Amino acid sequence: CMAMRSCGVALITALWIGYAAVGESPPAAAHRVLFGQSAPLEGPTRALGQAMHAGLLAAFHEINAGGGVHDRSLELISRNDGYEPAAAAENAWDLIHKESVFALIGCVGTPTTRAIRAVARHENVPIVGPFTGAAGLRRAPFNEVLNVRASYAQELERIVAEFVDTRGRCRIACLYQNDAFGLTCIEGLEDALSRRGLTPVAVAPFERNTSAVKAPFLAIRRAEPDAIILIGTYSPCAKFVRLVRQFDM
Repeated sequence: CMAMRSCGVALITALWIGYAAVGESPPAAAHRVLFGQSAPLEGPTRALGQAMHAGLLAAFHEINAGGGVHDRSLELISRNDGYEPAAAAENAWDLIHKESVFALIGCVGTPTTRAIRAVARHENVPIVGPFTGAAGLRRAPFNEVLNVRASYAQELERIVAEFVDTRGRCRIACLYQNDAFGLTCIEGLEDALSRRGLTPVAVAPFERNTSAVKAPFLAIRRAEPDAIILIGTYSPCAKFVRLVRQFDM
């Protein structure tokens, strides 16, 4: 939550500086600026959404306690999307059209952020600090997305460098979530390995919002890797680690 709070302060400050630079004031009520959040506040991925929500509230509280921004308080409306793109898009539409939010902030996940972006871009509403490292959300013409975290490609380059360059482990396998998040990460993994003349010895998918990782575990085990990269959320990754320990892999 502390990291989320720090990001929240930086993001909001950057957004206001951007408006000031072009001599405009953000669209807001006289005494407040309203932000909207769509995130997995319930369901198997709720820990991610709840942490982002708590961090944003802490950031807003800190700013408001200091007098707000240009004498306006910051307020947050959050909606649960369960880490499902269709729900995220519907939430984004409601937050923009029914709640009249200034910006969308703190969305969680690649497939959900892509769905939110499609709505926000059409309505010319910025997306601030999405919890995703997808490359497709970092390139023009998607200038409405303000990112603060590293990309998946950057993260995977560092992971592969540690395994291959530092530890000499070249037989790398990967468990990944079978959606836009996982597929984007697989691209980053393959690129990082190819720069070293390598390819994954096994890549095995599981479905989003499930912990169905036993079949992928068996496929990876047969490949006899000396390192495994897990691309997924808490519950399925934890189950996979328990299987590794159970079978002394």
